[in-house]
Amino acid sequence: MIPVFDHPRWLSLALAIPPAYAFFRYRLARLGSGVSRLAGTDPKALFAPMRLRAAWFAASWLFLVLALAGPRIGTRLVPVREEGASVMITIDISRSMTVSDVLPDRLTYAARYASLLSARLGPVACGVTLAKGTGALSVPMTLDRQAVSDLLDSLSPALLTSPGTSLAAGVRAALAAFPPSDASSRTILLFTDGDETSGSLVDAAREAGRAGVTLLIIGIGTAQGASIDADPDPDPGRVDLRTTVLREDLLLAAAEAAGGKSAYVNAADSGSALRVLDYLGSSATRGPELRYSEEPVSRYPECVFFSIAFLGVGLVTGGVAWRKKEAS
Repeated sequence: MIPVFDHPRWLSLALAIPPAYAFFRYRLARLGSGVSRLAGTDPKALFAPMRLRAAWFAASWLFLVLALAGPRIGTRLVPVREEGASVMITIDISRSMTVSDVLPDRLTYAARYASLLSARLGPVACGVTLAKGTGALSVPMTLDRQAVSDLLDSLSPALLTSPGTSLAAGVRAALAAFPPSDASSRTILLFTDGDETSGSLVDAAREAGRAGVTLLIIGIGTAQGASIDADPDPDPGRVDLRTTVLREDLLLAAAEAAGGKSAYVNAADSGSALRVLDYLGSSATRGPELRYSEEPVSRYPECVFFSIAFLGVGLVTGGVAWRKKEAS
């Protein structure tokens, strides 16, 4: 097991041990030469208790440094009470979402779909994050459905100025938006056509799975797709048409990478909204659950104990050794 330290900067104090021991050996050598000249005896046996005591003191100092660094080694299971559900709606607002292979266009279709879901979720906290070239929190977690509805009614690529599409950034922004103390069932509803130009949605989906968050991906668009001018420059003489399609392969892979109850749903499929509501409804109305999660174990008490113990052993051992030398 690899230890983790809360305050690793304190570990630098352990570097004081080698120079302190070198200085101790130097002073001991100087003192030994003086004893040899005055008493004509070998000082090695006389100074053995001092070297032993120094070793115990060095060990005491080392464990004190470890205690200050806040070591965490190993894990233990702790009970976590979970109640209800919280949902973060994440919508891709990149330019590819403005094409009209679904009517009136992908972005408006996604906004209306998300608005329908949020209106029927009942007493479930909702928030909204947006994904474009980066991810951004637009509506923090709230029970105020009007705030969510107002944002969904005003969606536009102009809400974020960053170019391109990073769905991974949108998912990570959603993960960060869940309150740290929120132990409830957490779900991200990602509305996108899967047309990403940077980052890796699959990697972000794995992060969501490791965090215990369910990722429900709602695909917006068609396999035939539609044309879009890839050059945002308004100059009519510069047109770079390309076809943007629904990337179901990527979205299915991301849902699989998230694991658990994560899934991909094509918004155009019959009954797709009911499938999403069925899952979210069961999560919202379920009773309290007691689950167990792993947390790292602090080894601070053990380090303090060993530091005090080695200090005491050094004091006692050195004194006993000196008394034996005096008695002999």
